[in-house]
Amino acid sequence: MPLRARQNALALGLAVALYPASCARADSIEQLRAFVAQVHAARGRFVQTLIEAPSRGESARPAAPLPARRSSGTFLFSRPGRFIWRYEQPYQQILQSDGKTFYIYDKDLNQVMLHPLDQAFSASPLAVLFGRNNLEHDFALRPQAARDGLEWLKMTPKKTDESPYRRILLGFRNGQPESMELHDAFGNLTVLTLSALEKNSPLPERMFKFDMPPGVDIIRE
Repeated sequence: MPLRARQNALALGLAVALYPASCARADSIEQLRAFVAQVHAARGRFVQTLIEAPSRGESARPAAPLPARRSSGTFLFSRPGRFIWRYEQPYQQILQSDGKTFYIYDKDLNQVMLHPLDQAFSASPLAVLFGRNNLEHDFALRPQAARDGLEWLKMTPKKTDESPYRRILLGFRNGQPESMELHDAFGNLTVLTLSALEKNSPLPERMFKFDMPPGVDIIRE
């Protein structure tokens, strides 16, 4: 798995029942606001699929992603800004925050990268799921047409120089985020599928303390 793909890992038709357009537009925004306001902590599983843009002169890639571009793992979070996003397959990597510092631990590279959380977080996809209730400060929100049984919302970073993504599409079902599509400046698409979400689980603050592995290379940015 290329290093750039790993670091970009951390640092997301018509509805079956046809509601009036005004209701559908309000619903996707309200579901996001309700999730951020009401879900203070959670845990679950994710599958991440990277679909790279074709190189110049190369024909478009097939819709089905290559197995090597698919990864999976678990996550847990406690607002504001504490989370653990753990890749388990096909490689091991941890993106973690204790609320102040953002850590990226790559086991194969024997390396830990440290970032101040505020610099790495505000306009990132992780802020959408795990951050404070100020998303509309960092993102412009625009409802999209329902498809695949989900209510969709487009989120565009207001400070494009601080985000690796041009736009983020977030899909909700019954108030729960199930899919996130991340479109970067190079034409690549990263799709996150969330499942087995346990909302408002008791997660003590000490769970998010990062234990530095012995002998790793530490890179501060």
